[in-house]
Amino acid sequence: MEAADRRGSVNFLHGRVAVLRPDRFAAAFANADLPAGIRAEARAIVFAPGPLGASTGGPFRLTFAAMPLVAAYWDFCRMALGPETVDALVSKLAEGAQAEEVAGQLTQALRDWLRPRLESEHALKQALVIRRFLQAAEIGQAAEIGDETILGFWQQAVSDPPPVEGFRLFRGAMRRLVAYRRALALAETEAAAAADGTETLAALADEGDDDTPLGQPALRRAEASEGWVSPLEGLFAGSAPVKWLTGTDRAALGAFLADPGAPPGLGRGAFDGDRPEAAMTHSAWRFDLFGGLQERMANGRLHWPPPGAEDYAARAARLDKIAERIVQTQLAAAWHLVDAGRFEGLTLLSQIDPAGLRDWLGTALSGPRDRPLTEIARAAMEMRPGLLGARLRQAARKVTRQGFRPTDEDMPERLDAMAEGAVHLGPLLDEIEAHRNWMARRGAEVLHAADIAVFGPVFEGLYGKADGHGVASG
Repeated sequence: MEAADRRGSVNFLHGRVAVLRPDRFAAAFANADLPAGIRAEARAIVFAPGPLGASTGGPFRLTFAAMPLVAAYWDFCRMALGPETVDALVSKLAEGAQAEEVAGQLTQALRDWLRPRLESEHALKQALVIRRFLQAAEIGQAAEIGDETILGFWQQAVSDPPPVEGFRLFRGAMRRLVAYRRALALAETEAAAAADGTETLAALADEGDDDTPLGQPALRRAEASEGWVSPLEGLFAGSAPVKWLTGTDRAALGAFLADPGAPPGLGRGAFDGDRPEAAMTHSAWRFDLFGGLQERMANGRLHWPPPGAEDYAARAARLDKIAERIVQTQLAAAWHLVDAGRFEGLTLLSQIDPAGLRDWLGTALSGPRDRPLTEIARAAMEMRPGLLGARLRQAARKVTRQGFRPTDEDMPERLDAMAEGAVHLGPLLDEIEAHRNWMARRGAEVLHAADIAVFGPVFEGLYGKADGHGVASG
């Protein structure tokens, strides 16, 4: 359109074409003085191979029949994003960018513009559904929302679907109820602060709130003010050149904790990026096992095979193994940091084994006392006295992921990244221990029997039951 009218696409679309019909576009382009590389045919505009050509390297044909829809999309992009944004993207064509690349960037920009506008209305409708459910269950406080509330809400949403989508999958229903619980807790805090005469978050933000808790704009600021950061997010923030966990271990922990680098749909975890709640630990296990099964069944990749009690036990054992590998990673990081003369290594060791650290340093302290403590630690490392020294040496040899290998010693910012990330390993172990202890207290067999009784009938009703050949029946 820009090529067909030197006064710009707006004049071409609203002046020369006026009505979005194929014949109007054909007439407008037939009389246009098109630049080299673009020609008009009877039924299409043809772009020569090059930046405006097809991605296959050949010419690209845009038919007049398709132009009304393309022009409407273009016009909407200009109105939504603003002419400056669109023109900046299109100007990349003159710099040699491929048309397909620019089109992808334009589409992404429009998606980013649409997402908060569409999701906000949808989220409000979802919040109304959740509020009605909680009112019927006589639940009025955030602390009253727990495992059984989540399960009951999902069961009702499946048996009697509400007039808004987003609750059919257990994982989706849990995330939305967790978000509502978090917002309700914020509303309670705001109300208590107002009653005490304390300035509230909403007042400080100078923003109006919606009637439903899920719509409150102060929500995200409240999350940030709590100061909690998922250990996984802390470990993998930025582009640090240290691989703290294997991909398998990281994916396994993503169900319980927020992980910004995990695949879409799982990255924010069962608690949607917020601090894990002890009252919903069982739901997190259901999110991991049964939520994962349901997503595969919904995509037609699996039919309902009742998982055995060993599935819960295997997940608990998997957490134990992950915890063991994290401890080895802690020790390896401490070794590398102390060997480089970094005081953070001693801090890490004091968290891992304070008594062992004292014994380990004892021999080295028999030398001159006027040396920096990091030099004393390096001397102790060379002598390797005591059990802790042996554990450090063994861990340094065993952990060979990126950032821990001898060939990585010259990697830029490696030690800084290791010092910054290692502090999150302890909190990560604490989270794993909390989930593992919860499972140990209740027992895999008891949990399995209770969950099969609930999820089995629902899944069979939704997706059928696998027969002896793995084909759905019923």
